Amino acid sequence: MMMAHILLALDAENQSRIIHETLLATHQVTAFDPAHTAPCAFDLCIVDQAQWSTVNNWLASKQHTSMPRLFAGTCDVIDNLSPDIVCHVDDVIRLPIHTNELTIRLATLLKSYELARKQASLQERLTIINTAIESTSDAINIADVNGTSVYTNAAFLNMYQYSTHDLNSGGIPKVLFVDPRIGTHIFGTVRRKGSWRGEVELRSKDGHVIQTLLFLDKIMDENNHELGYIGVCTNINHRKRIEMVQREQRVLAEALRDTASALTSTLNFDEVITRILENIGKVVPHDAANIILIEQDIAYLVRSHGYHEDHPLQRFSASQTPVNELHDLQAIRESGIPLVIPNTEHYAGLPAQHTPWLNSHIGSPIFLGGEVIGFLNVDCYQPDVFHKGHAEYMQLFVEQAGIAIQNARLHEKAQLLAAIQERQRLARDLHDAVSQTLFSASLMAESLMLLWDKRPDEMPARLKQLHLLTRGALAEMRTLLLELHPERLLRTQLDELIFQIVNAVKGQKAIDIQCHVAQVKSLPTTVRVAMYYIVQEAFNNIVKHAEASTAIVQLSQTNGQVSLLISDNGSGFDPQRAEMAGLGLDNMRERARSVGADLQISSEIGQGTKVAVNWSSNIET
Repeated sequence: MMMAHILLALDAENQSRIIHETLLATHQVTAFDPAHTAPCAFDLCIVDQAQWSTVNNWLASKQHTSMPRLFAGTCDVIDNLSPDIVCHVDDVIRLPIHTNELTIRLATLLKSYELARKQASLQERLTIINTAIESTSDAINIADVNGTSVYTNAAFLNMYQYSTHDLNSGGIPKVLFVDPRIGTHIFGTVRRKGSWRGEVELRSKDGHVIQTLLFLDKIMDENNHELGYIGVCTNINHRKRIEMVQREQRVLAEALRDTASALTSTLNFDEVITRILENIGKVVPHDAANIILIEQDIAYLVRSHGYHEDHPLQRFSASQTPVNELHDLQAIRESGIPLVIPNTEHYAGLPAQHTPWLNSHIGSPIFLGGEVIGFLNVDCYQPDVFHKGHAEYMQLFVEQAGIAIQNARLHEKAQLLAAIQERQRLARDLHDAVSQTLFSASLMAESLMLLWDKRPDEMPARLKQLHLLTRGALAEMRTLLLELHPERLLRTQLDELIFQIVNAVKGQKAIDIQCHVAQVKSLPTTVRVAMYYIVQEAFNNIVKHAEASTAIVQLSQTNGQVSLLISDNGSGFDPQRAEMAGLGLDNMRERARSVGADLQISSEIGQGTKVAVNWSSNIET
């Protein structure tokens, strides 16, 4: 028997002494003193009629009325106990005390009190646990060892609408799981390994699919015997939606960045438009798409994919159709806002270019300078696929399409302007060089007729001079023709190009030009063209600025190393002076840099100029 702390409140000293001596060996016994005694320190109180009211009031004042009380009294007193005492006493013992009876009564009462206290504590814990389970937002289901549901909390009922009876009508895996095989597999895993945690799809009673984080575990007793299973379900639909939105935004950002990269890296309109259509597919899933532009109120197809060969849109690309005859496009043009048609069967404005197998449609206007210049359209086989959110995404790509179109038009204008400027330059060159040379040759031919009779000895020299003039004019014409037809420039070898430049220079000015030009093999086209323009720029400077009497041009190739040198004995210049930029030095440097060649320009006033170019075949061009 456990040792207890006994509070002794008896008036009869003799009986008090007997009880004290009887219990002292097995318990701690303290005489009652209301001034010094704390009730919580005692496990049981032995009290007689004389002390009853005092002890009862003391316990009430200390809020400890639950202490067990053993009433001690004579037979007459016990037989005539008042109802108040009977209601509050836990047991009675007759005086005079019999020690065996006292021991037995005391042990029984202490055991009963300890059991009651444990039950109260257990009930309190169960109440707390039940309150926690019922108040949690997680859905909880408890099943026995056979998988039969025995309990569901309020959150489970609110989330899935199933009672234990509903779950047991077909079994938890079949009723609750979207795929019953997954539920069966999870229960099997828990039976073997003890627990399972992961994301599953569960179906509520009204048919909604709920993305759920499930934790399923065994319930074991203190002897490690299996009692059943507890499943905790967390609704992660909101989290999944957030993850989906984040994923969509990430894909959208990557698609827009890819398209922006195309816009900044190339002026090729077809390439950019193709990239736009590809990237739209990452953000707005569809089966077919097209881009239509308007030119003078005529709609024409510039790009499409996904349409059948017999689709009217394919024939539309070869025809000229007024945009006002295409009702859906005209409606977009007039409103300036996207047209979203979740189900084309319910829309009467798509008679011409749609077929029954395209059942969902979005058309977005392409703006340029506040004017609708075209349309970006997507179609889907399934109805009720597209919504306004898709149209908002498309509008971002529509803006990029507008930028691509603007870039293409600006590039076209720039090319046209460049072509006009080039023609003007060629006209100037033709006038400045070829026309002047031919005019000089014409005058010389007329003078030769006069010299024939008067100074015939000068005829050979003058004929030679006339020959040089005409050969120079011919060389200059060939050079201009090369620039008018770049494909010829790409096909002509570098040594031949250099000779044409030299002949043209000789026809313009009386300069002694020495050529040591070897035939260069396997020279990349880009390098050949760059060196050609460097030679041309160098000789332009010799003719216009150097006042040189002699010039040398050298071209050689050794073990993959190509060397080019143009030098003259002219007036030279100071390379550090800013006004020297007009000599085309920057153009020469840029052309050399573009092919990875090394360019060195050396000059001093009065000492002539040297332009040296070195290129190695080990350099990637």
